[in-house]
Amino acid sequence: MQVTKKLFGKIESGPELGKEVEIYTLSNDNGMEANILTYGATIQSLSLNGKDVALGYDNLKGYLENEGCLGATIGRVANRIKDGKFTLNGKDYQLALNNGGNTLHGGNVGFHERVFTPTVDSKGLHLTYISPAGEEGFPGEVVFVVTYCLDDDNTLHMDYNATTTADTPFQVTNHSYFNLDLPDFAASQTAAAEKTTAEELSILKHELQIEADAYDKNDETSVAKPSERTALTDDAIFDFRSPKKIGIDIRKESQQLGWAKGYDHAFVLRKTGGTVTDATHKKNEEAATLTNGKLTLKIFTTMGYLHVYTGNYLDMEGKQGIYYGENAGVALEAEHEPNAINAEDVATREKAIITPSKPLNETISFQLLEN
Repeated sequence: MQVTKKLFGKIESGPELGKEVEIYTLSNDNGMEANILTYGATIQSLSLNGKDVALGYDNLKGYLENEGCLGATIGRVANRIKDGKFTLNGKDYQLALNNGGNTLHGGNVGFHERVFTPTVDSKGLHLTYISPAGEEGFPGEVVFVVTYCLDDDNTLHMDYNATTTADTPFQVTNHSYFNLDLPDFAASQTAAAEKTTAEELSILKHELQIEADAYDKNDETSVAKPSERTALTDDAIFDFRSPKKIGIDIRKESQQLGWAKGYDHAFVLRKTGGTVTDATHKKNEEAATLTNGKLTLKIFTTMGYLHVYTGNYLDMEGKQGIYYGENAGVALEAEHEPNAINAEDVATREKAIITPSKPLNETISFQLLEN
């Protein structure tokens, strides 16, 4: 793995005012590259032999206005916390409500809006953020490190580690959106001709397979309801146990699809025994496979859920002036059970909490292959 860096920009407003943002390029000898920003520990691009498959922006301004959290590391708590409330050690907490009466992706200023401190060694790119006690209403100071490592088998590993001074909810994920059919703008003179077709960019013809036998239905505010866990044998619309085009069922009549304008749901992963790990990483179970017939993206994780969001509300201009509209990308967010801090099951709640004696240690991996 080779690592290089350069300046990406300087923040001129907001909570990180005045800080510089760097972009690190991780590359291997097989033509794979990952560009990582210190802002939000964000994947800015993921490419194989020059073919980029990750939605993103060309400049810092795009990420400062990044409503879709493109490519970002999410924390302290990924996904939604119902009503922004939880009780921990007998104390009630009320968080900021930033998503239809719920708390989404850490609150008003999540990790995706913070500048991480970088270090590089033989193990990879380490990005560190220290979240002070009380930030966004959460207890305890948290020292959070995400380590990016690119292997020779074209796998980008993200190792997440966090310690805390007090018990606190803590659930992280990566929020990259993928489209294996992104236009190739390597020849800049062809960009103008490509932009027209780029406006119709969609992942609905991509095939997706998820290593899950059940999913959690949502309430009308898109909070997962484990009490309404549904076997995929009983709901063909959500059945991705075998490869299926994302768009096959997405427009069918369904209360669940209607509330979200598409898929925005947590799938309960099964143990597959598949692994792309070595002694450096925890065992990674295969979670999903996305393909367009030419490229294949595999997702592996140590966590038990995969939240699938089909970009139902995307509406922005991305890299090279490409318009990212509805279904322009799919986010495949490996994580723990959404809203787990409010789960009735004690074991589920405990997975959502880190303590001074129980730090976080999880992994997500993306493997990009040519068919």
